[in-house]
Amino acid sequence: MSEREYYVHDATRHTVGNSMIWWKWNNRGYVCDVRQARRFKEHEFPKGDDLVAYPCDEIDARVEHHVDIQSVGKPA
Repeated sequence: MSEREYYVHDATRHTVGNSMIWWKWNNRGYVCDVRQARRFKEHEFPKGDDLVAYPCDEIDARVEHHVDIQSVGKPA
C-alpha cells in the first residue's frame, strides 16, 4: 500500500475569490490551480502553524474547473 499524499494549504493566505491557495510544486510559491500544487508525503510536510494538510484524494474529488477572466481577451 502506498503512502497517502497531501496538498498543503496556507491558512494565512486563505483564498483568492473562492479558490484555496496551495503550496506550488518545487516549493515555488503558492497557486490556486491544484494541478500545479505539490503533493507531499506526511514526512515531507513543511513546518508552520498556519499550514494545513488535506488528503489529495479528498481534494481531487472536489475540483471544479473554471476560466480565469484575466486570461480572456476583449470580446469581438
